[in-house]
This record gives sequence, structure tokens and C-alpha cells, in this order.
Amino acid sequence: MGLAHLVIVTAVRAFADVLGISGQAHGEALALWFGASDPEPIRAAAGLAAATGVAGVTRARLFPALSEAVRSLGRPASLLSSPRAREGFVYAWMAALSLVGSAALTRAGAAPSPSPDAVAGGFAVTCAALLLGAGASLFMERRVPGRSRVTPVFRDVPSLSAATLAAAAHALGVWPGASRVGLSAAVLLALGVRPERALEHALVATLPFWISDFVVYAMSDGAQSGRLLAAAVPAFVCVWIAAALIKNLCAKRRVIALGLWMVPMSGALMAYARAI
Repeated sequence: MGLAHLVIVTAVRAFADVLGISGQAHGEALALWFGASDPEPIRAAAGLAAATGVAGVTRARLFPALSEAVRSLGRPASLLSSPRAREGFVYAWMAALSLVGSAALTRAGAAPSPSPDAVAGGFAVTCAALLLGAGASLFMERRVPGRSRVTPVFRDVPSLSAATLAAAAHALGVWPGASRVGLSAAVLLALGVRPERALEHALVATLPFWISDFVVYAMSDGAQSGRLLAAAVPAFVCVWIAAALIKNLCAKRRVIALGLWMVPMSGALMAYARAI
């Protein structure tokens, strides 16, 4: 696999992963033009770029929240009184539940091999979930007394039950072509979490998986650190662009556009899977 191929596919995969529209499925689509690709270095470089980019973008809320949650372990009552501690606990809760659920599903053999048909199916499910979740969030409005305009009603921090359901959806990302970010964000959107917060919680829950992709490959015998970094740097820039796009879509309440983009892609992948 040439370096240009590695850079392009890694950048597209990281960009799509952070948007919640399945980097793996977009990588399969690019394979139609570039030919067969080596998934391990691509996954590792995209994971490195996505993890560092998301950690950087969310650092203002993520690290203080996690720090407050750790301090609250000695005084659990602060989880009720401190919104920041609750948010940090939810971050950790979603990631931990998803890790356990993903391991259980993998051990049970619930995920098939990443064949074109399986990837197309996982991508289609993510597409439907995003459309439903983002569509439901558009109707969460109320009228302000004495005013003619409507104001969205959202919560910033998911409840424990909402976080648990989102973590279960996140764990289903073991299915090829499904997006952990897209599935869990769709659940949070449908349950009334503010769009930017829903995507942020879904992204943070995915950090351990991206880091794992990078570490596993970096410790393997055939790892090529130079090529890995060469692909990760442009992908890191794409991650920041994706984060800016998400912020803009959330501000305008147009997260549903991500699902709409996935509709023709889903049809194309399914047609390709049937053709071969």
C-alpha cells in the first residue's frame, strides 16, 4: 500500500469516524477506487488522530469533569450536588459499559467478519438510527410563555438510564460498518440530550477504542511508526475540521444532515455488496 493511499484513506476514515458516519464504511467505499487496503495501519493511524483530536477539542469539559468525578469518589454525595462531577461520572460510565459490552459481544461471536454485505448492513442501521434520533430531537421544543417563538428543551448531562442505553448502542459498534459514535449519539438525541453534548459524550466513550486500535498495532512486529505518523498528521487536521463541522451542525440543529448524507452511501454500499 502506497503512502498516498494510506494518507488519503486514513484521513477520510478519521473524518467519518468523528462525524459518527462510520469510517470503516467510507474506507470500504474508497477501496473501490484504490483497490484492496491494509486495514490495520489505517485503523491505527485513524485511531491516533481521532483520539488526540477529540481529546483536544473536548479538553475544556472532559478533563475538569473527570477530575471532579475522581475527587467525588471519596464523597459520593457530591455526584448529586456537582454537575461537573456527574458529567465526569457519565463519561466514565458510558466508556466502561461499552468496553464490557463490546468484549462480551466479541467473545460471543456476535459480530460477523467484515464482509461487504455486513459492512453495508451496519452502515444502514447507523444511518437509520441517526435519522430517527436527530429527527426526534427536532420536535423537542416548547413555547415560552408570553412569546411567539419556540425554544428547544434539552438536557446537558444524560441521566444514568439514558447513558446506559447509549452505552449499549455504543457497544453494538462491534458490528462491521456500524458507527459507535453515530449509534450512541442517536440514542442520546432521541432521549433529549442537547445535540452538541450528545455527540461529545459519544465521542468521549469512543476514545478507549481508538487508543486501543493504535496501541495494538504500534506494539505489533510489523508496525511502521514513520508511515503511521505520516498518515496520522493529515488525519488529525481532518478531525479538527470534522469537530468544527459538528459544532456548526449542532448550533443550527442540522445533525440530521449526517443521516441524510448516509442514505445514498448506504444504497451504494448495499448495491456493491450484492454485485460481488
